[in-house]
Amino acid sequence: MAPSTPPPHWGPVLGTGSGPANGYGPASTPGPASTSGPVWGAAAPAPMSGRNKRLVLGGLGGLVALLLVAGIAFVAVQGSSGDDGPSAEQLRAPFLEAANSLGAAPGIDYDDGTYQVKLSRYGDFTGTFEARFTRYPIIRTDGVTYAQLDAATVSRLLPYASTTTGKSWVRLGDVAYAGLFVDARVPDSPEALSRRILAGLNGADADFTPPTDSAAPSTAEPSSGASNTSVTFEGTPALMAMTGAGAVYVTEASPHKLLHLPVELLTGESGQEAGPDTAGSARTGQTDVVSFSRPRTSGGPAVAAFAGVNLAELSTGQVGDAYDELLDRGRALTEVLDGEAGLALGRPKVKCTLSTCSYQVKVTADAASRVALTATFEVDGKKGVGGCSAVVTFTTSQARTVGCSTKSAAPEMKAAMADARADALVRSRALGGARVSYSVPYYGEGRVRGVVPVGVKKLASTLRERRSEFGPAPGGSEAR
Repeated sequence: MAPSTPPPHWGPVLGTGSGPANGYGPASTPGPASTSGPVWGAAAPAPMSGRNKRLVLGGLGGLVALLLVAGIAFVAVQGSSGDDGPSAEQLRAPFLEAANSLGAAPGIDYDDGTYQVKLSRYGDFTGTFEARFTRYPIIRTDGVTYAQLDAATVSRLLPYASTTTGKSWVRLGDVAYAGLFVDARVPDSPEALSRRILAGLNGADADFTPPTDSAAPSTAEPSSGASNTSVTFEGTPALMAMTGAGAVYVTEASPHKLLHLPVELLTGESGQEAGPDTAGSARTGQTDVVSFSRPRTSGGPAVAAFAGVNLAELSTGQVGDAYDELLDRGRALTEVLDGEAGLALGRPKVKCTLSTCSYQVKVTADAASRVALTATFEVDGKKGVGGCSAVVTFTTSQARTVGCSTKSAAPEMKAAMADARADALVRSRALGGARVSYSVPYYGEGRVRGVVPVGVKKLASTLRERRSEFGPAPGGSEAR
């Protein structure tokens, strides 16, 4: 069976072409009505006039222009209403705030592994330091550093002072530090430390949005919407920045405080030079800190540092306690060995007569030094029968004889001589009057060392004056 199809529809032929003689032929299939084009099966529309064409084209152009303006306005509105995040200066701001706060603090707790000290704004400090795997008491006041060392360490450091017993306070300088194999130094003051830190933070290579596993700062500009890197540093929510010297950590909570920094940021051994002379940038001033409010968070990945400097600001009361300890230790500086004095000693000469005992030794100093000699004498086996001392100033590198004498041994010497003479007479009679010689044994021991004069009373007065700025001392110790 043939498929069922609708019969063809016949209608008038469109157009003006010729058709069948009877005027009928296949017509176009009617389509849907349209208001924007010719209606199928209807007559063609009349041609548009030139004026109407211009009006239509003008309207279309205006419509396109309005659409473009609307699009630009939409983009502008969207851009202004979004949050692009902090600027580069805002990312830097918490670290500058922390560094400036450190510089203005009355004192800081400074721990770089070698030194564990409390450092005041005057540059005075007290605490301990490590040398040859042993920790020793150490203080600094008015730029001079003193350490209390045991006898074995003093003998290694100052071979000429090998007779030293017990513990001695020693002035430390470059020579002494080298002998102790200690390279590190404590900064001059919190303010000086702050300048060095600011120099590093203002360096061109400082990165305030580093990845937490970063070992070096990124050279790329922070992306739009970037924020500070949050970590948890040894249990404290913190922000992390990366400098050419290493990572710097500050507290995440405001006001921001420094927690840790690399030692190289202070020495300038890695990355850019971070010394006081490089801190002249306008950004080092207090007025350059940019405030930026950020939501409180609970910190980021846990991190720890096995080297570097741990820092904490001290309260005025804590600085006062440090000065109390400084005063106690300062009273012990009645004799301070000069760790910088290089001395060579000759063979000593000891002589005792019925009236005097003397001790002399040739000393060669490698630089201007103050040399002290203490001698003690033994007569006929009796120790400590007399002693003497002397201090000689060497203005240049030179060799001089240093000596002292005493009459305090004379009574013992005379008594021993009389006993010896009596024994000799007895032996002479036993020998039929033979001549018998006699003598009295004596011995002298000298201790030569370079010393540093310390005005203990003046030092105590200075420390008490500074101590008074940090509140009253407990028990009225400021008056001691």
